[in-house]
Amino acid sequence: MNKMNLKKLLSCAAAFLGIYALPGLTGFTAEQLYLTNSIFLFAAWIGLAVLIWMGMGHVDWKDRRANLLALFLSVPFSVCMAVGSDLDSTEYVVFGDIERIVRIGCFALALAVVIREVWSVLEQDDDHDKAAKAEAGYPRKTFLMIMAVLLLCWLPVLLASYPGFFVYDAQDEVNEVLTRSFSNHHPLLHVLLLGGIVAAVHKVTGSYDLGIACYMILQMCIASFCFAYMMDFLKRHRVRKAFRIAALAFLAFFPVIPMYVLCSTKDTLFSIALLMMVLHLYELLDDTAAFLGSWKRQAGLVLSSFFMMSLRHNGKYAYLVLLVFLVFWAFRKKCKGIFRKAAVMFLLPVLLCAGATALMTNLLHASPGGKQEMLTVPIMQLTRVYETDAGAFTGEERALLYQYLPKEAMDRYSAKLSDPVKVMFDNDRYIENSSGFWKLWFDAGISHIGTYINAWLYTSYGFWYPDTVIDAYNGIQRHTFAYGESSYFGYETEPPGTRRSMIAALDELYRRLSLEITQQKIPVVSMLFSPGFWFWVYAFAFVCFIRRRQYNRALAFAITLLLWLTVLLGPTCMVRYVLVFWFAGPVLGAMLFEKYTGFV
Repeated sequence: MNKMNLKKLLSCAAAFLGIYALPGLTGFTAEQLYLTNSIFLFAAWIGLAVLIWMGMGHVDWKDRRANLLALFLSVPFSVCMAVGSDLDSTEYVVFGDIERIVRIGCFALALAVVIREVWSVLEQDDDHDKAAKAEAGYPRKTFLMIMAVLLLCWLPVLLASYPGFFVYDAQDEVNEVLTRSFSNHHPLLHVLLLGGIVAAVHKVTGSYDLGIACYMILQMCIASFCFAYMMDFLKRHRVRKAFRIAALAFLAFFPVIPMYVLCSTKDTLFSIALLMMVLHLYELLDDTAAFLGSWKRQAGLVLSSFFMMSLRHNGKYAYLVLLVFLVFWAFRKKCKGIFRKAAVMFLLPVLLCAGATALMTNLLHASPGGKQEMLTVPIMQLTRVYETDAGAFTGEERALLYQYLPKEAMDRYSAKLSDPVKVMFDNDRYIENSSGFWKLWFDAGISHIGTYINAWLYTSYGFWYPDTVIDAYNGIQRHTFAYGESSYFGYETEPPGTRRSMIAALDELYRRLSLEITQQKIPVVSMLFSPGFWFWVYAFAFVCFIRRRQYNRALAFAITLLLWLTVLLGPTCMVRYVLVFWFAGPVLGAMLFEKYTGFV
């Protein structure tokens, strides 16, 4: 057999492995003949075989490092697809299924081949000048024009949802200011900003709606400035005009962007601060000397890091882990005085955040936040055991369990959402006897390890399984509606605000995108709305940067993946927790596809 025929045979075999594994990774079974007995899978097999065969001629299969990196990406993806399909269809994962393990292995091998080919295509005949220096950014007039374009494009959404999407803890935050009763449950910086603006405008005008609208307009201006800075970043790094126009259109019109720019949740400003931190961090890592020569850039990194940590509690945890890698980078950097200067830039945000939090806590006499946020996973694990195995607890253990979680809480169990249960968690009892809680948790887990794993996976799998629908709030009544088949976005204006739409058709579009599976019915486009899909895009890019030895890019974006790790321990899957995936998408795309975008 000659070499050409051998390649064709191997291509067909590799493609078959991928197609054979596909039903087991998508929630379908071989018994469902409309999939396995479909001509579409036959066509997919031919297409995949041709793709693999075309790539075999320019892929260096002797590159063990690249092969291992491809497997490092393909194996977890295959496992997540299989596990996610189980959770979507049956609400639990079947462990030890040999056929499923074989399908995962087959798909991982086929996908690793495709990943290697994609890398080869992205790097083949790359003739753009990587050694070129960054150029000047936009003049001030153009910068302001970009801001104006974004504001004008978002304005119809504000009018359609007037006074804006006042949801996701906003009512609680405003009430803290109105009642002067503060808690560290929500970041005090955001509580004071949102509640302070709404309360102050209401005091002057008598209108809560106008106060909410003023906050939204302020947030629109902040977002437009930061997105304009991102566009300026792309311009300075020689990204081609066509890509920059496409990026601007994405920021202006893709529904997720204006949806959250016009939303009161703290996650919007948090994600904007995180975006600015990524941009400044990359500039530091890419051209350290130039960065240290600009006090504005240094101030930008310090302030963006400070606001990122101050606007979400999990931002602190992600930053502290990143700090280890940043200190190691600074220690290895052979540049005079870099370690001292970097230490100041990296540690100052931590000190500012701790100091500001302590100051606000003392001045406002804020009570400490509850422990249930950190205990989301063990609370859900205990509740799932209680739900699925009534005889798991002895009478004494059940009595102890009810001390932390009353029976009413256990009866409200929802597999995808911890809020109905954890809201009734007795923090005082936990503080008094935390060891009793953890002993109970450990004893139940010894005999219910699988149940514990399923309980955790089911609240987080939307972050890594692209095909699921976000519907954790299904059946929950809100102020103006009850969640149904989708809970993609909060949509409404909660009291004390009142929705007064001025563009009914656009308001209806956002209602459908938020509460119906409208966008999920559109192939390809649906993935752009999926947190799970965006995670794998970022994971692919991160591994690709490692493959290219572009460690500065990998380190700059590492904070986004560290943040993703923290949300896996959260109460449920929601877009707002990983909003930065959308905000920073244009920069990631420019770096990943540098061959086509011209990024240097």
